[in-house]
Amino acid sequence: MKLELASLNFKNSSISERERLAFSEEEIRRIIHEIKKDKSVSGCVLLATCNRTEIYLSRRIDKPEMDDIYGEEEEKDIKKEKSAGELLLEAAGIFDFKGSFETKEGRDVAFYLSELASGLKSQILGEGQIVTQINNAWDIARNEKCTDSVLNVLFRNAVSAGKKVLTNVQISGVPLSSAYAAFDLIMKHYKDISDKKALIIGNGNMGRLMQQLLYEKGCDVVVTIRGYAHGNNTVVEGCKKISYAERYEYMEKCDFVVSATRSPHRTVKPEKVKRLSKIPELMIDLAMPRDIDAAVGEFCTVKNINELGFKTDVDEETLSRVYEIVEEAVSNFYHWYSYENSLEEIERLKGAMRKRLYGNFRNENIEIEQEEAVIELAVDKCVKMMIGGMHEFLDADKIKECRRKIEGRTRG
Repeated sequence: MKLELASLNFKNSSISERERLAFSEEEIRRIIHEIKKDKSVSGCVLLATCNRTEIYLSRRIDKPEMDDIYGEEEEKDIKKEKSAGELLLEAAGIFDFKGSFETKEGRDVAFYLSELASGLKSQILGEGQIVTQINNAWDIARNEKCTDSVLNVLFRNAVSAGKKVLTNVQISGVPLSSAYAAFDLIMKHYKDISDKKALIIGNGNMGRLMQQLLYEKGCDVVVTIRGYAHGNNTVVEGCKKISYAERYEYMEKCDFVVSATRSPHRTVKPEKVKRLSKIPELMIDLAMPRDIDAAVGEFCTVKNINELGFKTDVDEETLSRVYEIVEEAVSNFYHWYSYENSLEEIERLKGAMRKRLYGNFRNENIEIEQEEAVIELAVDKCVKMMIGGMHEFLDADKIKECRRKIEGRTRG
């Protein structure tokens, strides 16, 4: 199996590009099933958050003897397999995408995912939410039966590393997420919010965290609820709630707005804001795709997740402790992965050695009792001696090279 990753993230893309690849859970389920239809794909996991969309693939490697059993034209066709990014875009029905993916293969994928789960790739360094998001993406793929043993071991090790970092290494003095960054921006803007009124659009995890942070500072907080008949309508004690349809009516009474929904549609539109008798001076958008239309910025200050002022550094001692955990996770995975990838080639090596020994006995007219048992014993001891010399990881390519040399010198 071959690991492959294609990542569109906050470092290599604009927010508008990421919006096009912001998928709902229902869309994720459909897309991974579509990708799995490709004959080269053994397993896939699709991670979609505010700051990144990433496809992780475990791909079948064509049999090692491909160059011997296929002609040149057929071999060229085999090498034209679609990249992970191409498979994702095709499955999503996006054919005019101009952005570019960050790509990785093999061990680099394992290292990247463990770094990501440990909070080292987040906009907010040390963010704890990402490990939950990774685990959820893996759960979705497993429940849809779209993973394989390689991806299951890869994600299990990475999630374990992320949880270990959260438990044992304090990267920051406060829990980190986009909500904390937004809260910090609000406090820097107003200094004191005890006399301010805020509208929170959305009552998911991010919305409830914002409620808590603002209310604790004395802010008058109102939260929109989409429907009273279903969903989680419990708001933080002390905060008020209104229906989603009433948001513009209350917006006229508030100083700032924070929107954090999972809606695929804009929650704040410029034509509606323009008609308000009083427009809030600050609006913060924590959603992906964006909740607040960019044109609203003509009437007030609008900040999105790309503009929150994130923590991007950490002291070397702390970073060293995190990387110890990351390296351990990658090493654990790669020991398993290299062994798994080498099993088939080891059996081919044994076959080549048997053939060589049988050929030598025949050509030299050597006859011994229990010939088959003797050859099996010799082959097993030789193979164990050889792979025992690969101290860190079994290397399928080196085993293959050795086997081919044996085949090339086999007589008869």
